[in-house]
Amino acid sequence: MLASKRNIDSALRELAYHLKNYLVRIYELQERAVGFLTAVTHDTENVRALKSHKKRREAFLVLHKQVPTLVDPLLVLLHLLDEEIKIRHGHTHEQFLNLVLDTGYDIYDPQDALLDLQNNEHARKMSMHARG
Repeated sequence: MLASKRNIDSALRELAYHLKNYLVRIYELQERAVGFLTAVTHDTENVRALKSHKKRREAFLVLHKQVPTLVDPLLVLLHLLDEEIKIRHGHTHEQFLNLVLDTGYDIYDPQDALLDLQNNEHARKMSMHARG
């Protein structure tokens, strides 16, 4: 959907919007899953400990004895969300979300890269051709 946009500025803003929403939603998913398990087990301390990498294994062993059918899938979910949660925390607490163009050699602001294309007729035509 975003690739079909003719205005790259608009597409970049829309992409940033969706990424920010994704980062909020994954955190909400983690909190809802932990909240559900807390409601079932009434073991707030151990359930909250599942969110900590340092405390997770010990808490898992305690909770697994109570409700293995719920704890096993939650542990898989938490593991899947770990990296995204780390990214979310970094962008929430350290800086705002920034989209970048990573060439493998350097990182550029996409807006700056577009400005550079405006001065390069051949590159601009190639960019327009690539967009459709």
